Amino acid sequence: MKSPLMLFFLLLLASCAAVKSSTRTSSPNSIGVDLEVKKFTLKNGLRLLVYENPRLPIFTYYTFYEIGSRYERPGVTGSTHFLEHMMFKGSKNYGPHSFDNLTFANGGYSNAYTTYDRTVYHQALPSSKLKEVINLEADRLKYISLDNDLLENERKVILEERKMRLENKASSKLFTKMFESLFEGTPYASPVIGSITDILGTSRDDLMDFFKRYYVPNNMVIIVAGDVKASEVYDLVKEGFGSVPSRPEVETDKLKMDEPALFTFKGRYNRSVRVHGDNPNPIFSYYFKGHPVGTRKAYVADIVGTIISGKESSYLQEKLVQARRAKFTQIYAQNMSLRRSGAFIVGGSLHPKVKISKAKKIVEKYLARACDKAINQRELTKALNNYLVGYYNSTQSNGGVASIIGAGESIYNNYNQYLKDIEEYSSITVKEAKEVCREILNFDNSIFGSVWNKHPKNLDIK
Repeated sequence: MKSPLMLFFLLLLASCAAVKSSTRTSSPNSIGVDLEVKKFTLKNGLRLLVYENPRLPIFTYYTFYEIGSRYERPGVTGSTHFLEHMMFKGSKNYGPHSFDNLTFANGGYSNAYTTYDRTVYHQALPSSKLKEVINLEADRLKYISLDNDLLENERKVILEERKMRLENKASSKLFTKMFESLFEGTPYASPVIGSITDILGTSRDDLMDFFKRYYVPNNMVIIVAGDVKASEVYDLVKEGFGSVPSRPEVETDKLKMDEPALFTFKGRYNRSVRVHGDNPNPIFSYYFKGHPVGTRKAYVADIVGTIISGKESSYLQEKLVQARRAKFTQIYAQNMSLRRSGAFIVGGSLHPKVKISKAKKIVEKYLARACDKAINQRELTKALNNYLVGYYNSTQSNGGVASIIGAGESIYNNYNQYLKDIEEYSSITVKEAKEVCREILNFDNSIFGSVWNKHPKNLDIK
């Protein structure tokens, strides 16, 4: 994730049913993208963004709920993800397969995802189906059923999903253990999907309480991008969602759970952890302390990760993977900025019979040199170009636009945040990149981990 700072929330003209504003980006930027977005704020705090794109008779509909797994308390981890599943299992006026039936019948799609920081639902359909989607979305917000039988069935589905995606996948096992270790004692330590014990123990009342606390209009943003008219979208959203009461306490609740002290790094660093997996060739990773999304150092860390390992010609790729008698089959570096914290990850996999201890020494040797050897003006320019091309490509689809402006509005109350992102990346210097690189690649602030079938079976995740 890339981009700037804090969340603030503003309602204007409370006597009106909604505040309408239309802002056109007019400032020049490096990729020549000028997104005309119309923003509306309902009286209950719900924010609506509309991007009119008449090129094709289709639209994409995104809903950002500012609720992720970092808000879960011990005992009910996985609740956010559980609710994501249950949101598709019916409401007062629509059965459990309504979204699937609508999208499949019209050649569209409907899906959702949960992260540590938010939950996002999205659909793409012909423009003629906009009202039906809004009706479905509004009904499940107002009248989610959480039917007991369906809930118990979905509990089994989630346990199976956890087994397939986490317990039976070596790389996911390592990721889970490394996050738990790096963020020990903070809300980011638990996996988004939750622990087995909590998935089994979470009750309908637990989920309904969580839903009522966070699935409220003043904790969500709706984005519609495509062949639609903004005024018509506004009328439909107001009709569907305008009567849903806000919950003013949601901001206070979240501020308490976002106290900076809760996210201070508390783990034990400069050590190694091991995980048992079924992989015959070792997979390893280094996790370094990172920075929250939107901070200057987080922008720089994005670029640093791309420079040192992003392409086949990058420093780590050349030295560790492309070299003669290479001991590594893969190497990567990436910055992972979260809302309240972050991690910088260097990882890869080894050829058969290569000892983890030897590989660790080799990686450390080249990481110690990477900041000075890899970062120069040419590589910085290449990395920046990669980011600018990525932004430009994202704006060429309804889904890409909805994702970009939705993230900006959800996190920063600024759908034009992508312009700030571009400015931040474009202003990074070689000197600054080297300084942040040296700060991040500090082994005293890191944990080394590996997963392998030769590690003892008692070193497995729970």
